[in-house]
Formats: sequence, C-alpha cells, structure tokens
Amino acid sequence: SSFRLGKFYEVVDALTADVSYRHCGDIHGVDTTLVTAGHYHSRKLQRTSLEEDLVVRSYVTSVGTSSMEVRTDAIQQVDGEETLLNVCHTVMVALDKDSGRSFGKAGRSIPDLLLETEDDHDRLELADQHNKIRRKRAEEIMQLRSPISHPPTQEEFEELHKLHQDQRAALDCGDKASLPLRVEDYTF
Repeated sequence: SSFRLGKFYEVVDALTADVSYRHCGDIHGVDTTLVTAGHYHSRKLQRTSLEEDLVVRSYVTSVGTSSMEVRTDAIQQVDGEETLLNVCHTVMVALDKDSGRSFGKAGRSIPDLLLETEDDHDRLELADQHNKIRRKRAEEIMQLRSPISHPPTQEEFEELHKLHQDQRAALDCGDKASLPLRVEDYTF
C-alpha cells in the first residue's frame, strides 16, 4: 500500500484555488480568474501513515496587487499530537475575467491580508523571504528563450561541477553555513 504524492498535489491545487477565491471574495469566479503561477518549496517533512487520516489546511500568507502566496500544510495525528508532514507554497495570480489582464494592469487589486495573530505576522515575514528568493532565482536562471542565452561552455561546465562537488563535501562535513540560502531555510 502506498501514498501517491501526485494525488496530494491535486488536493493542493483544488484547495489553494478555493482559498484564493474566498480571499478575493469571489467564491464562484464571477469577476475573477485565478491561475496557479507555481508551487514553490514543496517539502516532505515526515513519513505519511496510511493508517491515519490526513488533514490538509491552506491559508493565504501574503498578498500583492495581482498575486498571493498560499501555504498548504498536510497534518496527521502522531502520538496524540498534530505533526506537520508536508508543506507547499503556491503563488496564485488574479486575472480580470473580462480583460484577461492581471489585476494590477486592470486597475484592481487583491484584498489586503488581515494579520490577526503573531503566527500571521511570522508567516508574512516568511512569505517575504520566499518572494525575495524567487525573484533572485528568476534573475539568475538561464533564460532559454532569450537571444543572449547559450549553454555553458566547457570551462563553465567544469566550474559548475566543482561547485557541486564543493557543496557535497560541505554537506558531508556538516558545514551548512557555507551553502547558499534556500527557501527551506525560512520555513518553520
């Protein structure tokens, strides 16, 4: 017997969309279309027990003019306590249903996020860190469709290989301080 992670992502997609539409106040999608821009930092933290129910919770962690980050947690009862098994952050983009343009370009905006608890503030801070990391990665990735893009040269390939070997050596020695920052470094 096994747990298919693909089924988990189907649930994440559906629940994330529902939470996003509810946040926008348009449960039936009359004036708004929400699209998934991407799932980021999906992590399997603990083993899933097939004997216990799996609870999936989603909530908005940050909003901009046209996009929002939604966090989804998969939780199970382990020894009488809730245990976080999986976490996934999803960026949703709101489009005006009539024009198909993003909210910002259509003169609309996503409703503000109400921060009511200390956890809400902590999650917003984490979402801000995620956004910075995503933006930094977007600047650094090779733009395959760009006219100035090209595959790595032999020297660049060798440098990449050396970087990979250095990172593996740092991990083997337990020296995580010398590794680059990752989204998982900002998740609780």
